[in-house]
Amino acid sequence: MKQFDYIIQEELGLHARAAAKLARYAQTFPCDIYIQKGQKAVDMKNVMGLISLKALKNDKVRIFINGEQEGKAMEEMSRYLGDNL
Repeated sequence: MKQFDYIIQEELGLHARAAAKLARYAQTFPCDIYIQKGQKAVDMKNVMGLISLKALKNDKVRIFINGEQEGKAMEEMSRYLGDNL
């Protein structure tokens, strides 16, 4: 299992459009990807789960990646978050 932390940079936080794009991107990987804020962790491939986190700008989230191609998924997901969120 791989994991990394990320601080939300987007002014609007993890809003609906960003959550939809993030879930679609996460679905391109064959491994399990979860995102955690505080004590709540959700499947990153689930839009409603992402929205339920209510992640705002400057909130710290932790990404957990487990399974096939987890190393590649971690590298690409880290880049995606930095470029888009």
